[in-house]
Amino acid sequence: MVFADKVTARLSFNGTYKGEFMGKTPTGKPVHFFAIDILHTGMEKSLRIGT
Repeated sequence: MVFADKVTARLSFNGTYKGEFMGKTPTGKPVHFFAIDILHTGMEKSLRIGT
């Protein structure tokens, strides 16, 4: 979605927990997570202002 000088993006990530992550051993189970980014554009630059 674009509004004036801001852009939003909804992200979806899917995978399988196969490797160690932050000291935790892998389980082989599926993992899913979502994120929303809000970007502010201006002065010919792109700036991340929130997640």
